[in-house]
Amino acid sequence: MKKGLLLALCVLLGTFNAQAEKKFTMISTNCNSIGTGMSSNGKYVVGVDPTPVEYGVEIMSGFKSYLWDADAKTLTWITEADQVNPGKTGYFTDVTDDKIISGYFKDPDYPITVTEWEGDVTLPVNVAAIWKDGNVTSLGIGDFDLSIFNNFNDGSYATAISNDGKTVVGFVAVGNFAYSYPCMWKYDDANRKWNFTRCKYPSDAKGGQVLAVSDDGGVAVGAIYYQNRDVAAFWKNGEYTIIEGIKNMIDDDTKYNEDYNKNCAYGVSPNGQYISFNFNDNLPCMYFTNENRYVKLGAYKDVTGLDVPAISNNGDIFGCYKYGNYWTEQYTRPFWYSLNTLREVGLDYFIYLYTPEIEIPLSFTFEHKVTSNPHAVSADGKIIMGNNMTEYNKYETWVLQTEAEYTIIPEDVQNIKAKVTDLEQITVTWDKVPYAPFQYVLKSYNVYCDGNLVGNVEAKSDGDGSGDGDGGIEPLKYSASNTTTESFVHNNVNAGYHKYSVTSVFQKEEGTEMREAPKSNPIEVCLAKTFEMPFFDNFDTGAIESNYWTIEDLMENPTQFYWGAGMYLGINSSFALNVAVTTDGKPYSNALVSRPLDARKLDNVYISYTKRYLFANSEDWDLTGDTLSVEVSNDGDTWIPVKAYALDTEEAGVWNFESINVTKQVAHTLFQVRLHVHGKGLAQLLWYFDLFKVGNKAENEAPEDLTGKVESDKVSLIWKNTINAYELNYLDNPYGWEVFNLAIGDEGKTFIAANSFEPDDLALFNEKYLTSIKAFINHDTSIEDSKDTHASVVVYENGTLIREQEIDAIKYNQENLVILKEPVKIDVTKELKIGLKIFNYDERQIPITYHNTRNFIAGKSDLYSQDEGRTWKRLSDFYSTVEGHELDGYCCWEITGNVTDESTVSPDIAMDNNLMAYNVFRNGEKINSRLVYYLQPRYIDTTPIDNGCYEVVAYYLDGSISDYSVQYCIGELPPSSIDDHTNNSNWAIYPNPATDCINIPGDFNQAMLLNINGQVVLSTTEAIISVSSLPAGVYFLKIENGDAIHTEKVMIKR
Repeated sequence: MKKGLLLALCVLLGTFNAQAEKKFTMISTNCNSIGTGMSSNGKYVVGVDPTPVEYGVEIMSGFKSYLWDADAKTLTWITEADQVNPGKTGYFTDVTDDKIISGYFKDPDYPITVTEWEGDVTLPVNVAAIWKDGNVTSLGIGDFDLSIFNNFNDGSYATAISNDGKTVVGFVAVGNFAYSYPCMWKYDDANRKWNFTRCKYPSDAKGGQVLAVSDDGGVAVGAIYYQNRDVAAFWKNGEYTIIEGIKNMIDDDTKYNEDYNKNCAYGVSPNGQYISFNFNDNLPCMYFTNENRYVKLGAYKDVTGLDVPAISNNGDIFGCYKYGNYWTEQYTRPFWYSLNTLREVGLDYFIYLYTPEIEIPLSFTFEHKVTSNPHAVSADGKIIMGNNMTEYNKYETWVLQTEAEYTIIPEDVQNIKAKVTDLEQITVTWDKVPYAPFQYVLKSYNVYCDGNLVGNVEAKSDGDGSGDGDGGIEPLKYSASNTTTESFVHNNVNAGYHKYSVTSVFQKEEGTEMREAPKSNPIEVCLAKTFEMPFFDNFDTGAIESNYWTIEDLMENPTQFYWGAGMYLGINSSFALNVAVTTDGKPYSNALVSRPLDARKLDNVYISYTKRYLFANSEDWDLTGDTLSVEVSNDGDTWIPVKAYALDTEEAGVWNFESINVTKQVAHTLFQVRLHVHGKGLAQLLWYFDLFKVGNKAENEAPEDLTGKVESDKVSLIWKNTINAYELNYLDNPYGWEVFNLAIGDEGKTFIAANSFEPDDLALFNEKYLTSIKAFINHDTSIEDSKDTHASVVVYENGTLIREQEIDAIKYNQENLVILKEPVKIDVTKELKIGLKIFNYDERQIPITYHNTRNFIAGKSDLYSQDEGRTWKRLSDFYSTVEGHELDGYCCWEITGNVTDESTVSPDIAMDNNLMAYNVFRNGEKINSRLVYYLQPRYIDTTPIDNGCYEVVAYYLDGSISDYSVQYCIGELPPSSIDDHTNNSNWAIYPNPATDCINIPGDFNQAMLLNINGQVVLSTTEAIISVSSLPAGVYFLKIENGDAIHTEKVMIKR
């Protein structure tokens, strides 16, 4: 048992025959070159110049190719990217030990005509070929008819050639690679010709490609394409085998067999025993052709692609993981996998082991964000060819020749952690190494930052590897007083994101030979320039890194995450932080962590932000257990939840502003905040965050003069805006669902839009004064030679025009505040219209804007007049007959009357454009389910309680908040005529929640459905109410039956 365990832990490199020479060669230092293939003996390399050149109306790239001879040390260009003489072209892909080259060229015998906008263009398509002794042999297009090709990239492609020179593999592409069909060409010695064969694939597949072949031509590998997925496959003796993921006691890889996976076999060993392939282009694997099994290599986060075509006869794989994409920084992680040791390490460690004395002009260290990728390996695994992208986006090809011998690879250091412990300081900890290689002594640990050595820590142990350990390693002995971890403090660290790794260093017991272990997988940590507060991020840089956020994966998440800052996602269609959660039915836990925040001298701390979530792809997800937690920590290890949002209790699609007092948890400490999403993985979600701020005080004055009207079933609240006025309008809340901004005009003719307020609407404003009016004026600046728009604000009382005042110096595409020269004293016994009149404007302009919303109030929020106010019409009636625009008349005009206590106001008043929204609190608890729009300083509490005390807080676009307003308290509610629905079975409505309709059993006179703001959404006398067109959310159903009124809270879900 002991021997077996030690053998399992022992990591030894296999034995190789010594090679006479070790060297590193850049074979294309003065040209743009991509190496595409290498002979099995490693003596020849073929490659292409990827510089694009014109080809008709299109571009061809790589049709200038070379052959490199290692013995002769020569690079010879053989083909040319020649449009005039396409027969000279050639894209090389592979080469044999006898210098027979495979590839494809523009074969003049296969021209097609393509109609472009310049006219008809006739040029050859691509055709597979081989080159031998300077002569090209076309392999043709097999049994395909030339007429099926309609793009100059169509044709046959030779991707590889067997080392005996008798088998060429590839595919035929049609429709600019819309379809590919796997194929091969076999040389007939007796008839001295090449025979074309289509490779078989399943009847329900649509095609595939063959990409590599063994030395004897017996095993070919590639991919088979289905409608929605690609599968890795190989062909042997004319039959295909699909490499599928399997399920065992440890892993379930069957998920890689599902739709939308991109699996492919890229390489095969010259002896045909091993295949390098990937699962979903991010997990490399090796398949054993003689055993029908596979092993998986390392899996890393954030991988966007793989390149793993290089595999030797001993099962060594050389390749790279790819990171980034076209829009971001791109780099690679070059690696070496040894089948003999079942060990994967960085290519830089392979070089450290076998060629440490060679000066190499390139870096292969992952932390340096290199762009090198190994592409081919010789049959014996001693010669590696690859490519590197230069800083000028040019390519260069390199060849590494090694001399390998038996050696030892020590174990990686485990459990690396890196933590910011002060400005310019990061502390790294790790577990002590428990074993030493046999006859080696643990001496120290090396600490690396971004791939560079920054420190060495002497090892503290009471034992070495010189004892009687079996199997090649020796347990190390530590005294009871020693801890099980080591640490290193890295000082004077520059601000930014850094990757730390640690290695163990051993010394041979006899002699001075040192052996360093491979670097541990690097741990990323972020060090900010400052810890100062307040901290604010509106994410308008488009990157979470700008304010030093870091992503923390709290479990091996099978669920995929992307934290980022996207445009048009924010509270005002600005940038916002977002995270997408996909579904796979498994628990997930992921977080975004702030930089350290210094509250060591602060007595108060609060966190504020806006947030909302949306469903993705469906509205029927199971949200049970999915939660967003806002958490704080003083040490980076223990996190304290300060707010949690269970999704099954949250309304989807609406913005909310939150303010959390965390004084108790973090005052007088250095702390961090994190947004933690976690759940069962049964739903697809999108979280959005904006205006995130951590501060220590309210920075704005509290809303003033909160007051209200108390009724038995509701409390109507109002408060003053930033110019000390109450607001009269019907604007809807754009921070939720289905509120759109539209505009209207009347082809240059006089047009008046107005809001109408009945005496009940004005009850709270008795003896107050309408002193100013706000209105938004739309103007399309792209219309050439447009006339200016003229406009006036107008006021009607009981239908009579009592005020008209032209707007001086109109400000287009923003609110215009007009102070009335003659204020209007409000008479609560009369109907009041407040409106905007446009006249003498360009007929192409549509100056008056409105909220298009189902929460409009017909006859109040949608009135307009085309005859100077003599008659009034409803915009909803007008559009109801316009096909395709029936809902466009659901109108709430962007016109607001400002009501003040006094008749005079300062001529210098101006709205605070930084104001964004409000929250309403009752007895300390927030009661609004979504933000209260800044142009709606009012709220209706439809579920009031006795002795409720209300407060209002304002929120601003710079993340700041106001103090709490002075409380408005009510006593006991007036006697209610609302029946208790639990005692009235006739009004037991169902279903609740509802999706399509609500049923009201029993007799009643009228039913009205009100939104959360108390606005009537619909009114009916029918017993079945259709709600299928309404957005999800909380509503209130008011049922009237004679003098009795019953109110029921209902939920509409989607």
